Amino acid sequence: MNTDQLLESLHEFPTISDFLHGDIRVPIHAAQIPTRKDRLGMAQDVDGVVIELAKLSSILIGVHYLNLPKVYAGGLRKMFPYIKKHTVLNKCSNEGLQALRQCLGHKLAEVDGGYFLNLVGLPEDLQKPDYRLTKAELYGILAAELLNEVTHNFRVLLKSLPKKDMSRNTVQKQATQSERYHLRWQDIRLILDLMDQAIEKSNVCHFLQVVPMMMRFGQRDNQPLDLSEIVDTSSLTAVTVHLAVKMVSKSADTHILFPRYVLEEQVGVRGSLFSVLGMHETCNFQ
Repeated sequence: MNTDQLLESLHEFPTISDFLHGDIRVPIHAAQIPTRKDRLGMAQDVDGVVIELAKLSSILIGVHYLNLPKVYAGGLRKMFPYIKKHTVLNKCSNEGLQALRQCLGHKLAEVDGGYFLNLVGLPEDLQKPDYRLTKAELYGILAAELLNEVTHNFRVLLKSLPKKDMSRNTVQKQATQSERYHLRWQDIRLILDLMDQAIEKSNVCHFLQVVPMMMRFGQRDNQPLDLSEIVDTSSLTAVTVHLAVKMVSKSADTHILFPRYVLEEQVGVRGSLFSVLGMHETCNFQ
């Protein structure tokens, strides 16, 4: 953008407030930068990760407890803000998207590395979802029932362990009904495998399913992300990595702005566009 033109317009008003409320038009001129390294500073970081798991027992990093209270609809977490970029929304019908917006989940654990481990109640069919899933109140009731069924099945499986596993420290040192079930490192695989069995046993509903997801947001981590250090990659269902790319002009007289029409073509309905500097033609994507 031609900064001189913006400054000239600014100087026409006695105060910044008058400038912001003034009826002005500042032209924006597109420019090609032939030598990017000379003009632009570039930086990348991982701003978020969503890891959809086929099995909880595929997690390779530390899980120190399982959060197992009886859950109620009002206490479940709204999951759509976290999974909207993880889901291919243009494959959803209008009813499917409406159901997905009601999506709820429960934080099962906090995992090493800043990850949250969630059990998410997802619609089985995003083309023709059960009509009850399009209603927030009914979705909450059904999701809570399903997640409580997982916890019940886990406790039943825990009580039926063979004697050699009943002698493990994790099982011996706490009650089966514990709402915060602490895990010893040597027993993590066993307990997570039981939780996998509990989820599989509970996922008999034809319209709503429990899906384990690990999530991490807001870290702005500029270190390489190696999924093989976090999970057994053979048990991954899907992964979404949120990459942030920061482009800064090396000249203080130049501002980098994105044309609205370009972002609309690139991101479609997957998020919201916000005007920059009060100018409709340029925007940021969230």
